[in-house]
Amino acid sequence: SQYLAQHPSPTDVLGRAFFGSRSFVGEKLVLSSLNALLSLYPEHATSLPKHFKLNEQYLQWKVTMKAPLELICSYQIGGLNLKGCTMIAFDPSVRKAFHGNCFDVAEGKIRGFLPEKGIQMH
Repeated sequence: SQYLAQHPSPTDVLGRAFFGSRSFVGEKLVLSSLNALLSLYPEHATSLPKHFKLNEQYLQWKVTMKAPLELICSYQIGGLNLKGCTMIAFDPSVRKAFHGNCFDVAEGKIRGFLPEKGIQMH
């Protein structure tokens, strides 16, 4: 938490840590490759930003909310009619970072396709 306190925009540090992490590399490679083939978003959106600014895009995500210790980015994939958001936050009282994802899907798909693929929805 002292590390974040020393930065003028700790949210940018959180965003870069998440989107620049090793565990995100696979997703970045897939999305960047798809973008090269299908032009889903502007080419400059494939570079990890130094600052996460409201309404700016990185890969499939657009920054929709930014607080000192929280970042929420939304996404919408038109051809698949899929939309959702990713949240990254840091709670200094417990000294932990939190991450969550959610997406909107038609109720009909919850009963059919997704459960057949082993995806459970709540």
